[in-house]
Amino acid sequence: MRKKLLTYVKKFRRAAMLSLVVVAVLAMVPAMVFAFGPDRPTFDYNKAPVNGSTCTSADEAAHDICGSLTGPVFDSFVNTPGYGDEESFVTIAQAPDGNTNPVGDNFSHTLTAVPGQSYWLRIYVHNNANQGKNCSADHLDANGDCTQLDAGSPGIATNTHVQLAFNQGQANGQDLKAYISADNADKVWDEATLTNDANQFSLAYVPGSAVALTNGQNTTLQPLNDDIAGPNGVKLGEDFNGNVNNSGNYPGCFNFVSRIYVKVIAKAPALKVTKQAFVSGTQNEVDGKSVAPGTHVTWKVHFSNLGSDVANNVTLRDTLPQDDTFVPGTLKWYDASQNGVVQNSGNEDIFFNKGGINFGNYAALTDAEKTAGDDSADFTYQTVVGDAPNVCQITNTVFVRTTGTPETSATSTVNVSNASCTPATLLSTPVATSLPNTGPGSVLGLFAGVTAAGALFHRYFLGRRLGRRGL
Repeated sequence: MRKKLLTYVKKFRRAAMLSLVVVAVLAMVPAMVFAFGPDRPTFDYNKAPVNGSTCTSADEAAHDICGSLTGPVFDSFVNTPGYGDEESFVTIAQAPDGNTNPVGDNFSHTLTAVPGQSYWLRIYVHNNANQGKNCSADHLDANGDCTQLDAGSPGIATNTHVQLAFNQGQANGQDLKAYISADNADKVWDEATLTNDANQFSLAYVPGSAVALTNGQNTTLQPLNDDIAGPNGVKLGEDFNGNVNNSGNYPGCFNFVSRIYVKVIAKAPALKVTKQAFVSGTQNEVDGKSVAPGTHVTWKVHFSNLGSDVANNVTLRDTLPQDDTFVPGTLKWYDASQNGVVQNSGNEDIFFNKGGINFGNYAALTDAEKTAGDDSADFTYQTVVGDAPNVCQITNTVFVRTTGTPETSATSTVNVSNASCTPATLLSTPVATSLPNTGPGSVLGLFAGVTAAGALFHRYFLGRRLGRRGL
């Protein structure tokens, strides 16, 4: 009896777990399915009745396409040859360096973002109104096709706009959303996504990149105004021959489909930190060299933002070498607005023991500044080399991090001329590789940070380089 009971319990547990999995999956389905909007009736290119569309009109039957018989409707066809379902009208592809022709690239709905990489966003625009609604009855031929477009005809979308929108700021995922709207048609939207689990990034529209390829001019990329990335979007119209214009009059039918391409770039900070050791008061660099016990050593940290976006909340923490003594009052900060500012004892404690000092935000260096080897900031402090037996090598490591990026580090090593040291006893100091657990507030170590705008003036102060920064 007990064995049967245990069997029933196990079966119940398995069933319960399966139910939880099913519920969880179903909960995610709406987010995956409805990545466009609004939910709307569709027209089937193969004429199968979908969402109430019966396709029984004589003129629609003559053209063998089921579209809107009453007026403009955007991107609501399914099963279209060469594209598929128009509701999902925004896709994205990588744009290799120098790529000016996006046609034929491998477009998808989600890509992994690479900081510094450009991407083409494709926006498919189709007014699904019946072709015969683009003109008056006087301009219909025997097949029911328009011989010209007549403004004011019921099938033409008026004041048509196409807009690209995305969030500002840095995140691990960015949705690029496109809107198509007109005065006499419902606004529709869809989105493509760029993600990067390891690094936060932002997006920027590339000015001058917007172009249109129409079915009427299918070999010519026609330029569009940069207003497409503005708050109202670009006004889009098309003439009978497939030439785009800014009239806002957009006719119906597959003859007038447009594929709009815009380029965006993924931007992110890129931190570089280096560390050097000098005999204090001199320019005598002693990295990898030997010094005597009692020597005052100045440790010099150079930090640079070599990326393409602002580094927010730049935080530095350091590790004191084994058997070295920190000299109070020697921790100094140099950058565009801080000319060797001495840190107080509270910040010294935070710098070495409580997760590091938040020095604020730093703009990315310009290409000219990178070529010149400029730094975003320098930090210096002094220690006195100890004389403990068998401590033959001192290793000093600094760690730097910014919001949304992994921590990076740099190490400087100095040998000690200690009588007890032989090659067999040369020791390396263990380095702390994780943040100390000092509570939720201590890691902030807030100090007066510099802003991204202020960092642009750093070149004047960075003239105080090696030999003039706390050595």
